[in-house]
Amino acid sequence: QLKMAAVALLRALIVASALAAAAALRHHRAITTPQLRAASRAHVVMRSRQSSDAAREAFARFDTDGDGFISRNELARVFEQLDQPLSAKELETRMKAADVDRDDSISFYEFERILSRDQAADALLRKAERRRAGAEADVYGYEPRGYYGEDVGDPSVPTNGVRSAVGNFERELAALRRATRFGEGAPVGQDGWAAARAGLAGAARPVLGRLDEALEDAGLLPELDDDARGAMPDMSSLVLRDELAKLELSNAAIAEREKVRRTRQRALLEELGGQASPVRQVREAYLQATPWWVMLPYEVLCKFLDVVYDRRPIARFWFLETVARVPYFAYISMLHLYETLGWWRGRSEVRQLHFAQEWNELHHLLIMEALGGDARWSDRFLARHAAILYFWVLCGLFFSSPALSYNFSELLESHAVDTYGEFLEVNEERLKRLPAPRVAKEYYADRDAYLRMAMRSSKATRGSGARSKPPPYPVETLYDVFANICADEGEHVSSMRACQDSEDDVSPTIQRNTAMVGSRSGGGGGPAGSIANKRRKVAAPPWPADRHAWMK
Repeated sequence: QLKMAAVALLRALIVASALAAAAALRHHRAITTPQLRAASRAHVVMRSRQSSDAAREAFARFDTDGDGFISRNELARVFEQLDQPLSAKELETRMKAADVDRDDSISFYEFERILSRDQAADALLRKAERRRAGAEADVYGYEPRGYYGEDVGDPSVPTNGVRSAVGNFERELAALRRATRFGEGAPVGQDGWAAARAGLAGAARPVLGRLDEALEDAGLLPELDDDARGAMPDMSSLVLRDELAKLELSNAAIAEREKVRRTRQRALLEELGGQASPVRQVREAYLQATPWWVMLPYEVLCKFLDVVYDRRPIARFWFLETVARVPYFAYISMLHLYETLGWWRGRSEVRQLHFAQEWNELHHLLIMEALGGDARWSDRFLARHAAILYFWVLCGLFFSSPALSYNFSELLESHAVDTYGEFLEVNEERLKRLPAPRVAKEYYADRDAYLRMAMRSSKATRGSGARSKPPPYPVETLYDVFANICADEGEHVSSMRACQDSEDDVSPTIQRNTAMVGSRSGGGGGPAGSIANKRRKVAAPPWPADRHAWMK
């Protein structure tokens, strides 16, 4: 009987709990359903308003005269400013797709309609096409020409040399013909060298364009395919490209920064004793002077960059990174030649150091390509031919004096540090609003940590502990990307400076610190292994935990 009573009581409790839970649920629904519906409506209205605001902002970028309509000329001009000039056929196709009422202009309603109706489907179709082709574009809309070897072509070996040369010639010839007919982008300035370049291009384009059309009509050149350059970027990529086009870089500011760095380095050497210093590296650095015949080509190159890439920082960086890889190819080639001929055989770690440095510069180059640095045919032509010339010059200079060849590379790497430092300082706010490209996120993750560490010839930059670890810092924005690149270039300066010292150990896996004149405050390399720390016999300062502190 007691057992039966306990079971009955338990059943009663269960039934009562169920009834109470049901009543509470009905009460909760009665209270929250209107609130949820109101919140949902408010959320939809807010998202629609945000979407409309974004569409109006994008529309304003095209409506340059502010009359509320996008004319045919305004549409063509915006694409030209973004280094994506439209042919007559492409322009007509774009106008027909958006101009619903056929008044030869695009209103905001038509602009918003074409965005909401076609953008998502067009993006999915373009993504599928690029995946089938093996080259998916990044967030900025530029298709990669070689991404880690896994997305483009055979990742193991190249094809036949003749086929590769012919294929590249056909692609570049089509790009050259497009440049002569439709241009390579709008001028970025109305004064100085930018205006002179624009005037020269404007005068030559009609003549060369008519010549190209005449050769095509005569059958001497194939018909120019409007779709040969690939899919057009979507609206989000165009907006990001427009932000990239607003990035600034002053030639005068770079020259002033370089002058200040050299002054600080000289003052530091004098503070440490100069010619009378007890530290051998200080005495040698104080007495060392770059010969005029080495400084002359360096000054010519800097002037060339100032003239050709004035107000075009991303293209300038791509040119620099294309050329920056060449010294490490040359040094490895010459070291192999010396060993093969039996002239000299040193530590194999030096070749490992140069390979790691070239691998680092390769990814800097890929980052600049993801930002459109090589979008113009003329930039690719200049950079690649300059790289070939630079390779043979460095090989000859290395044969004459390895120290001087390393000295020339130190000058260029120091110039890169000054350039990136000025770029970061001037464009900090805008860079922090722009996303990092995919290649930068993957490279500065854990993928190539070993090679990134192998390119650092300084012991202190390979220490243990959280605060002794050098960059890379986490990559989220474009500012993070360029801060990491600037830090990498500082390490290259340190290595090139150490390679000029026959008694200094520059391998990436041994114990001695690198003798480096420039310190964190001087802007000419990383802080580790500085001469000041050697003289005072104190531990090298740890890397700051925050990238902004390092940049400062």
